[in-house]
Amino acid sequence: QRVMIARAELVIWVGPTLENFLIKPLIDCQRKSCVLSAIEKFPIKKPRYECAHDEGDCDHGIRFVDPHIWLDVAHMDFVINEIVFQLTALDIVHGEIFKQNALKLKDRLHDLHKKYQDAAKDMQKMTYISFHDAYQYLESILPIENAGVLTAGEGATLSVAQLAELDKLIK
Repeated sequence: QRVMIARAELVIWVGPTLENFLIKPLIDCQRKSCVLSAIEKFPIKKPRYECAHDEGDCDHGIRFVDPHIWLDVAHMDFVINEIVFQLTALDIVHGEIFKQNALKLKDRLHDLHKKYQDAAKDMQKMTYISFHDAYQYLESILPIENAGVLTAGEGATLSVAQLAELDKLIK
């Protein structure tokens, strides 16, 4: 995979918050400006739950954000536009094809978004607990609300007080 990344003209990467295992392989690629990172370019939400590390800096040098941008059609429009821009810069001859395909994909995503909205009209508000804070983008379009998470992120643990609060919610 390192060889494939090294040969790639463009790597589309959600970012270190979700895919921190790619940081080292992408270092050389970033020098060639071939990395399109969602975390650096796109409007994203901050997680609602903090981890309980003693040092107070939960992200260990990585921007601590909710990287699940694909759950929001508005974000995906932004992602698609950026990908089309980058691909067209690499292959201007096929730029119009990239744009046409992007429009088709956006139409499909907007149809899906409409289906979500239509289904949500008949739903009553539902509260849920999840493994990690991954659904706040869906919460903006569906009547769902996260009451708590079991983990604050990769390698992060909840404090005793946070676990006690989750225990109360479950009971």
